[in-house]
Amino acid sequence: MAVDNVSSAAGAKLKISKIVEGEIMCLRLIGTIDEDFNGEEVAEQVRGTLILDLGEVRRISSFGIREWVDFIRAVEKKAHSIYYIECSPKILDQFNMVANFGGSGKILSFYAPYRCDYCDDDRRRLVQVDESYELIQNMSLPDVPCESCGNPEYFDEDPEAFFTHLQTQEQVEADAAVANFLADKLDYRVSDAARRLRVDKMVEREGTFIRLAGDLDINFPREKLAEGLEGDVVVDLSAVGRVDEDGAREWGEFVRSVPEETAKLYLRDCQPGFVEKAFNQEGLAGKVEVVTFFMPFKCPSCATTAAQRVEVAEHFDVLKFATSPEFECTECQTIAPSIASEEFLACLGNLIRPSASKELLEFSDAASEKLLKPAGGAAAPAMAISVAPPPAAGKTMGLAFIAAMLGSLLVVGGIGFLFYRQYQQDKKPKPAIFDEGGRFKSESPHPKPQWFVDFQKKLKGAKGNAALADAAYIQQVGSQLFFIGYSYSTPRKTESEARAREAAFSMLVQHMALSVKDETWRSTVVSQFQEERSKILTNLRAAIQKKDGLETRKWRDVLWKRRQMVEKALKTTAKEFTKPAEEIYVQQVEIKDGTRWRFWIRLAVNKELIAALIKQYTSAVEVESQKIKLIDYFPGLAWRYPEHYQGAVVIEADKQTGPWKDTPLNMGTLVVTCAEIPIKDAAKFKEVVENRAEELKTKGGKVSCRTKAGADVKRLGYQVAKVVAPMRRVIYRGNGMPSGMAGAMQFNVWDDPTQ
Repeated sequence: MAVDNVSSAAGAKLKISKIVEGEIMCLRLIGTIDEDFNGEEVAEQVRGTLILDLGEVRRISSFGIREWVDFIRAVEKKAHSIYYIECSPKILDQFNMVANFGGSGKILSFYAPYRCDYCDDDRRRLVQVDESYELIQNMSLPDVPCESCGNPEYFDEDPEAFFTHLQTQEQVEADAAVANFLADKLDYRVSDAARRLRVDKMVEREGTFIRLAGDLDINFPREKLAEGLEGDVVVDLSAVGRVDEDGAREWGEFVRSVPEETAKLYLRDCQPGFVEKAFNQEGLAGKVEVVTFFMPFKCPSCATTAAQRVEVAEHFDVLKFATSPEFECTECQTIAPSIASEEFLACLGNLIRPSASKELLEFSDAASEKLLKPAGGAAAPAMAISVAPPPAAGKTMGLAFIAAMLGSLLVVGGIGFLFYRQYQQDKKPKPAIFDEGGRFKSESPHPKPQWFVDFQKKLKGAKGNAALADAAYIQQVGSQLFFIGYSYSTPRKTESEARAREAAFSMLVQHMALSVKDETWRSTVVSQFQEERSKILTNLRAAIQKKDGLETRKWRDVLWKRRQMVEKALKTTAKEFTKPAEEIYVQQVEIKDGTRWRFWIRLAVNKELIAALIKQYTSAVEVESQKIKLIDYFPGLAWRYPEHYQGAVVIEADKQTGPWKDTPLNMGTLVVTCAEIPIKDAAKFKEVVENRAEELKTKGGKVSCRTKAGADVKRLGYQVAKVVAPMRRVIYRGNGMPSGMAGAMQFNVWDDPTQ
């Protein structure tokens, strides 16, 4: 167990650092988790496997617990697996007390409080769960020698309370990819079993696929691995951890032992440690082709450290000079420089241009996914790297017309038509209104469509004005409305296309909001998100004009809110519609940093279709027993409530005689849950609240709902009194004779006309 002295300093506000490699992300939290922790926003960045380093969390407030639980719920929808490392005692307290605090995640290590009475000193000692599993089950951590005086230190906590959660956790061991990440990127000690090299092999007609997972050392089975290799052989090195001198030498021997006339080696997803030790003349032997490898980058804007996947064929003309290509930060799209060492870069000069066929690469991807996918069809573990294909053209949609088109938009979106990227003298990309420079290469279709020419004329008239009118992006011809979305130039064609489509659909949502004439609806719904939308866009424009260094942060805020709005449109549209017609115009330009793509997408939507959508979102549901009316969640509300995609909005409430008269359930309040049941729409609220009120008549209790109104999150409710059935009074008449004697007559008081 490692030692870390307890700090008595008061916890600062929360800081989050990030390390990313492939499909593994580590978030290190330092400071205090309170109501300012926007967990669901952080969760948007999560993918693959998430490692949470909680050793420096000094405090978590009650409001912070609420935000944390929402964060974990959101993460569980996106991550294959979650691991917790170096949990502080305060964090472990929350695991013990708060239901679902850790979700489905597993604790790999935690700090246990120890005390030395001789030194009058308190310390924390790091305990590895896999190594101390039996001790944890027996609730008895041993005494250890004090590093200051040599006398025994003892575990200074009530074991029954401290190990409550850990005793319910099954024994867990991180897989090889995670273990390698922990050891190499975090200098974290993992068990020898997790580091031992494992080999998986798959042979198909297209070739042989070999996956190595673990450390490369003297025990590398080069002879067994080389035996019988024929044809095209792809070696996946994504899960290889440390490579020592013996391992590098054994790898070189393996490469030389593979007969060049019978087999050809292709390497994919080589880890940085492997690159430094094995990308040499001996390790490549002039005949091994590297298809992809990982190179470390660090973003100067958001400080994210990531290992970017480099396609050798795409960047060979740069790599052959032992220089690094440029990549956008995966989090904020700023150009991130490589932090690779000189030794790492020098190795790149030994690469040769890969000649792997498309069929071989497809086989490699399929084999990797198959080997990583557990039996029973469970989700693939951490290092499975998949690239979603573009949506098939002409495919019909199952949900609303928005659903099929928006499905392709749930990638890193862009603000689209409103702003473009410009390059300053320092080569750092800054959000801007118009692109500058670049050599025009191609366009499609040619010549330019007339709708694009008309659009450009309108845009030209507004040049220099960041607050372009929405009408400039909507064209009307007869019964059709056309929504035009533009994407600023990006190096990835599919991303640029997705951003343009997102911009067009966001215009559709905005148009619907502004088309509603009902003043009650406008005042309770539109006013809420329009105010927030205007503020966010105004802040971005101001940052661009001031050039105060805040452009990237404001830009990310706009991207995220708009992306949430698109998702809400996808999830809340519940009717069947015809797919809208779509026209695309695309340009390819060449700048000194490479090829860029620009997309314009025009969606054609029938007015009747828009009217039907507006009716869906504005039709009120009356709940007579509650004396209130509600409508469904409108996608535009994502600007105000990006963490929610469903709910019911109150548009009328009787505050004089209704059961909610003493609560702040006012017009515009968003109801998220009722009786702990998620509220999908207004109809669901009516069903749940009426059932709950009826149920409570027999036992009494409270109708309780979770609501949002602006920044306020409240649990509102009212008390339902138990309805007591009237007692039956029985009188006996028998000429004054006592009850029970012969001749007595029994009457129900309710049937006796004399009473």
